[in-house]
Amino acid sequence: MSTVHIQRILLVAGMLLRQSRILLLLLLVWPLALCAILLAADHGKPSSEDVSAILQQELFYGLALIGLGASVALGTEQRAHRTQQVLSRAVGRAEYLLALGLSAYLPFAGYVAVWALSAASFAVLLKTPMPLSAIVAELAAGLLLCASGLFFSVVFAQLIATACTGAVLALLILAGTHGIGGPAGLFGWLADQQTGSPLAVALQSAEVLVLAAGVCAAACTVFARKDLQLH
Repeated sequence: MSTVHIQRILLVAGMLLRQSRILLLLLLVWPLALCAILLAADHGKPSSEDVSAILQQELFYGLALIGLGASVALGTEQRAHRTQQVLSRAVGRAEYLLALGLSAYLPFAGYVAVWALSAASFAVLLKTPMPLSAIVAELAAGLLLCASGLFFSVVFAQLIATACTGAVLALLILAGTHGIGGPAGLFGWLADQQTGSPLAVALQSAEVLVLAAGVCAAACTVFARKDLQLH
């Protein structure tokens, strides 16, 4: 991909992010708010079990949010008639779809960064190790859900695309928690915080990234051939 293509993707993604900046701010504040509630409820001395539970819940919320954001992005743009405007300005369909995915993934990455800040604070408070593997796993899993949401948004209407993406998340977690390895194993690890070596998490994350790239390529291929009725 050339520098020009990357610049177009970043330009469109920046425009999309500016359109939803209030929601992005709320998204970034959410993990901090949940942790603040936990600290207040436990009078500043939360148990390790409570901390683990809230951090695990936040990881799941993040995956649900990235899946939702990616699956509704295209439909929202089409209803607002912005798809026609963007594609009429020498922006390719693949570039546009990747920009939609980036506009969904960047807020998710910010969410994970805020989550990491909360996790680091609790690690210092409780004198426990920083869950670095969870950050890597969450970012990789989020990319696969983002790609899946984009694919379903190209193939189906918005509501069905959202349901399909949610089903993918549920099935991957279910399969992973029942001992199935590979990409599903990473989701199972995130859901249960099972004991696993950093190397195993890294390998599963790499598998998920490869799968995400394939799904994203498939989404771009289908979108390039889709009749959008631009005229």
